[in-house]
Amino acid sequence: MLRLSKQACLSAWSAVALGAICFVICPFLHAQCPHAGNSVGSIPYPPGGPYQGVSFRVWAPHATSVLVKSPASGDSTSLVQQGTTGYWCLDVPGLSVNLSYEYAITSPGFGTVTRRDPNARTVTSAHNGYAVTYDPAAYVWQDQTFKPPPLNKLAIYVMDTGQFTAGPSGWGTFQSSISNLGEISGMGFTAVELLPVTQFDGVYANPYAPTDQYAVDNDEYGGPDNLKAFVDACHQQGLAVIFDAVHNHWGPFDLADSDFDGWHTSAFPYGIYLYDLVAATGDRVDSPWGPRPDYSYPVTRDYISGQIAMWFNEYHADGLRWDSVSNIYNTWSGGVGKNPNTGKPGVALPDGVSLLQNANTTWAQSFKIAEDLSFSKRQSLTTLPVASGGLGFDSQWNATLSYYVRKDFPLTTEISLTDVVSGMTATFNNVYLQTVAYIESQDELTTANSRLYQLVDPQDPTSRTARKKATLAAGILFTSPEVPMIYQGDEFLDPSWLDNKTILDWTNATTWAGIVQLYGNLVKLRTNLAGTSPGLSDPDLNIYQQEKNEDVLVYDRYNQSAPGTDDVIVVANLSGTVFKGGIKIGLPYGGTWQVLFNSDSTAYSSDFGNVGPSGPVTAVSDPYGHQPYSAVVPIGDYSVLVLGQM
Repeated sequence: MLRLSKQACLSAWSAVALGAICFVICPFLHAQCPHAGNSVGSIPYPPGGPYQGVSFRVWAPHATSVLVKSPASGDSTSLVQQGTTGYWCLDVPGLSVNLSYEYAITSPGFGTVTRRDPNARTVTSAHNGYAVTYDPAAYVWQDQTFKPPPLNKLAIYVMDTGQFTAGPSGWGTFQSSISNLGEISGMGFTAVELLPVTQFDGVYANPYAPTDQYAVDNDEYGGPDNLKAFVDACHQQGLAVIFDAVHNHWGPFDLADSDFDGWHTSAFPYGIYLYDLVAATGDRVDSPWGPRPDYSYPVTRDYISGQIAMWFNEYHADGLRWDSVSNIYNTWSGGVGKNPNTGKPGVALPDGVSLLQNANTTWAQSFKIAEDLSFSKRQSLTTLPVASGGLGFDSQWNATLSYYVRKDFPLTTEISLTDVVSGMTATFNNVYLQTVAYIESQDELTTANSRLYQLVDPQDPTSRTARKKATLAAGILFTSPEVPMIYQGDEFLDPSWLDNKTILDWTNATTWAGIVQLYGNLVKLRTNLAGTSPGLSDPDLNIYQQEKNEDVLVYDRYNQSAPGTDDVIVVANLSGTVFKGGIKIGLPYGGTWQVLFNSDSTAYSSDFGNVGPSGPVTAVSDPYGHQPYSAVVPIGDYSVLVLGQM
C-alpha cells in the first residue's frame, strides 16, 4: 500500500494500466468521501471537475474492515467507516471507468469474504464475476422529443432480448434487437415490454432469476450502454419501453446480495438484505422462486427504490411491470390459507404494500403495471389509488381471457360464448383499462407446443382451422376495451417458447406475412391510428347481442359520454359455420357503416373464405338485438368483422 507525496498523488490520478486499478492512498484527498455523497456503488467524479476519480460507497453494517481491491493486480485499499450508519466509503482519485473491482469484507465471527458490489451497474459475470466501474451519465441520449402514448392507446409487445434476434451467431443482444424494432412499430404497437434485463446467471438462463439488482446483463445482452441505445431506438420509432421489475424474490443462485458482509444466522440465512426464515410473523424469506428481500428494513427499501429510480433516470423507462406483486404484499399469491408450495400460512407483508405505494406515487407519470395473478379479492386493491388504500397501479395483468380462450379453442372443444364474454368483461373496479389482457404471455409459454395455434391443432398446428382460431382470438383481444398485449412471435405463428433456448424464427414473418398484416391492421384500429376507429380506444363496452344458437357476439365499443360520435361495432363468429347469406345484427344508429376489418379476408391468407360485406353496410329502421336499427351481414367461420361510421 503506497503513501505518496502530494505531487506524486497528483501524477497518480491517471495511473491506470492494463485494466488494473492502481490504488493510491492520499489521506489529504480522500480521508472523507465528498464525491460519494449519499450515492451507493462506484461513482465517477462529476464531469468537468479538476480531477478524475471514482468514489466507492457500500453498506456493510457488521464489518470491521472493508477493502476495495483490483482482482487483476491484487492492489487494495481500505474504505472509511461512516460513523454508525453501516456505510463505508472512499474517494479514489486517478481511477477511471471500465475497471474491475470487488470488496473484501471482514466481520467478527465470519472472517473475510469477497463480494461483488450490489450497486454495480455492470459486472463481468454473475458466476464468480466482478463489479466494473461505470459512468451512468456518459451516454448521450437522442430521445428528447419522445412522449409516451396515453394508457388507452397502449398496445404492448412483449419481447425476450435473448430469443428476439437469436441465430446461428449467438444469443440476441440489445444491439441486434434494434434492427427488428421496425417490425414492431410497423404493426402499430406503441410499447415494448422487456423481460428482465438485470444480470442473471449464465447463457440460456432464466432472466427471472436476477443475481445483481442494478447491473444490466453483460454476459448475453450487451450491458448498460447498449440497453440505452436500444431504448433510444425504441423512442425514435415511437415505442415506449416498459421494464420488468423483479422484487418478489431475488436469485436464487449466485446472488450478489446474499450474506453480503458475511453476517448470517439460522434465522437470517441470507444475511442483511433478505427476510428472516422463521419469525413471529411466519416464514417470510421463502418465495416460490427464491429468497425475498426484506421490505421492512429501511436500507433494503432504499436499495429497491434506488433501482426503480435507476430505470427512470438512467434508462429513460416509460413504465414498469412489477413481477408477482402478490408475493410482495403477501408471502404467497393466494393470500389466505396455506401456501401449496411450502404448506405454510400466507403472511401479510405491510412493508411490501408501502414499498409499492411509495414507488407508484413517486413515479406517478409513468406506466405502472402489476402482475397480480392471485385470483383473490385483494386484487381489486392493486389498481385502486393509493389515497383510497390501494397500491396505485394503473393496470394489472388479467389471465381470464387467456384462460378461457386457451381452454375453449382447441379442436376437441366447442368455443363457449359465455366463456369468451366472461374473459372480455373481466376487469377490476369496473374500469376496463385497469386490465392488461392477453391470449398468452411468458407464463403460458413454459412448455413446448404451448402457443394457441399449437393447442388448437397439435397434429397440424398451422392448419387453416388453427390459423382461423388464432386470428379470431387476436380479433377479440384487440377489439376488447382492456390494454392489449401479445408475446413475441404470436403475430407470425412462431413455435418458440420460454425455455431460454429456442429462438424466435423471423423467417416465419415472411411465411406468414398475411397474419402479420392482420395483426398490424388490428393494432392500428385499436389505437385509432387512422382516425377511423375511435371507439376501440374508448373506455366502454356493450355486448348487446349474443346469438347462442349461432355462437355469434355483437358488441359496441364507444364512449358513453359522447354517444353516436365514435361507435365501433364488432361482430365475432365463434363457430365453424360460414354465414354466406348473412346474419342479422342490431345497430345503434342508422345510415352507412363501413367495413374497417374482416379477419376472413384472403389478403391475410389465400385459404381464408373472404366472406363478408362486399361494400358499406346500410342500417335500416328495423329494431333488433336491443338496438333501434339492424342489418344483415355475411361473415366467415371463426371470424371478426369491425364496422365504423367515421
